[in-house]
Amino acid sequence: MSIQQLGPVAIKLFQWAATRRDLFPPSICDRLSILHDKGYPHSLEWTRRVLTESFGDYERKGLEIYDEIGCGSAAQVYRGKLTIKSATNNNSECTRDVAIKVLHPRFQVLVDRDLDFIEIIADFLNHLPFDQLKMLNLPRAVEEFSAVIRDQADLRIEADNLRQFRRNFYKNSQQSEDRSSIVFPQPIEGWVSSDVLVEDYAHDSIPIANFLLDSSEEGMSIRRELAGPLLRAFFKMVFLDNFIHGDLHPGNVLVKTSRVPSSKSTWRIFSKSKPQSEDEDKIIVKRSIVFLDAGIAICS
Repeated sequence: MSIQQLGPVAIKLFQWAATRRDLFPPSICDRLSILHDKGYPHSLEWTRRVLTESFGDYERKGLEIYDEIGCGSAAQVYRGKLTIKSATNNNSECTRDVAIKVLHPRFQVLVDRDLDFIEIIADFLNHLPFDQLKMLNLPRAVEEFSAVIRDQADLRIEADNLRQFRRNFYKNSQQSEDRSSIVFPQPIEGWVSSDVLVEDYAHDSIPIANFLLDSSEEGMSIRRELAGPLLRAFFKMVFLDNFIHGDLHPGNVLVKTSRVPSSKSTWRIFSKSKPQSEDEDKIIVKRSIVFLDAGIAICS
């Protein structure tokens, strides 16, 4: 039996293990890392059924599904397109690329089953005559873990978390988002349910793991470039906002690369150096960090 057949909670634990190269051999971590975004996919038929139950005739309302782009412990993600008619002009339409996240079948049932089993084991261990085990307070730890995992069973919670992160990082201002080195996808109003989340698609983005495994001179340079924004973002979540992304494994962190024409203002924003002349025309490569899967958020 493969790990993916053990259930969503087991997959979540092994996803964590895949990030701990300080505890496990690299060969094991590499093998487990496929669980970050390459799980067993559910059928397209299930996806269409859930979309219909959530939004009715979603195709007529402008939502199109393309290819699958990822599959985790809780849900499957597709690339798609959403066409929205203008509220002021019926002849005007706005089209945007979107990511469509759909919960796996019976996810809530499987999570409840797994967590009930873990709670039984924790309670049993807590009653053993060993002071070391009692000091760990396993039932309390499992209770807190259960509350966090169960939040992933409702994608409306993830949408709310994304909105909060966006407020924290750039006040929902498009100008600030364009300038920021941190990106949280925007949920699409009217296209969120407990089982489906439609959000902006992150163009020109690749998993950060691609850079973590690149030990070339260029790869090391890019890693140093990414370290600053990542560290500042994490410290901001912890010390300033008290609202922390609780599922930051490599499958949920992308690097978005864009090319920005230089100007006096963009040089000040993206570069520590200055152009040689006022008229010098250069292209600046800007790399942003994209945080996905905000279903688990921690605050005290």
